[in-house]
Amino acid sequence: MNFEQPPVPRQETQEEKDKKIAENLQSKLEKINSFEPSGDIANDFNSILELTGRDNLYKKVSADENPHIILAGLTGIKTAWQETLRDPNNIDVANEAKKLFYIDVPQAEIEAVNKLINFYLDKFSAKQEGQNNESDEDADDEFEEYKRKF
Repeated sequence: MNFEQPPVPRQETQEEKDKKIAENLQSKLEKINSFEPSGDIANDFNSILELTGRDNLYKKVSADENPHIILAGLTGIKTAWQETLRDPNNIDVANEAKKLFYIDVPQAEIEAVNKLINFYLDKFSAKQEGQNNESDEDADDEFEEYKRKF
């Protein structure tokens, strides 16, 4: 009896594994870099969590959540992510996968969150200025009406 052994599948080398990891991280980096605020802070908050793969670490928010609370949450997340960012001098940047994982992707995530924060700070301050201008105009109208009475 002659028993043939099935062929042994070829195992990936570490270099091939690193290349696959680098390709996946490069794809993630491109998605993060192309992320743009939509104008809906709750949706953007949840989207950035999904995009970064941290939706299991942070609680998603609902549309009825106070936008200022969500903005504060984004600021807290950015601060936490900045604290965990590795020193580029301690990373083997010759290995593309390690460079992407430890430096490029986390930096892009921080920049994306920062872009969201700035967008909504501008949006909320413009809205606040509009409300202040309206109240100033109302006060001016009231003062003019008051002057006419006397």
